[in-house]
Amino acid sequence: MAPWPAFAGPLRRMLRVVAWVLAALVGVPALALAVLLVVANLGPGQALVATLAGRLSGGAVMVEGLSGRFPDALRLHRIVLHDAAGDWLTIEDVALDWAPLRLLAGEAAIDRLRIGLARLARLPASS
Repeated sequence: MAPWPAFAGPLRRMLRVVAWVLAALVGVPALALAVLLVVANLGPGQALVATLAGRLSGGAVMVEGLSGRFPDALRLHRIVLHDAAGDWLTIEDVALDWAPLRLLAGEAAIDRLRIGLARLARLPASS
């Protein structure tokens, strides 16, 4: 009798574990990306993204009125850049249509960037 049947059970178990690990490594990030895309395209999710921009930047960036289709057709009512001395740049009525996946090839492909108003109050304070 060949030794192969003795290894069939453990080998099958090992392959099953490898399959689960690969599914987790690929599936979890893919699911997280899908959830992000869905949430960021709903009103409450867009408000959350705008709030997180301020928190994740340490208060240096304030985003108001995020709308449009995330991530490739964004609309913003106002962006304010802030430092220790106060607001230094305010940009209003922004429309950005671009191809974010092209960044993976090292290329920024912007189809349209429209800014209604930009006010540069001063240069940013040196850190």
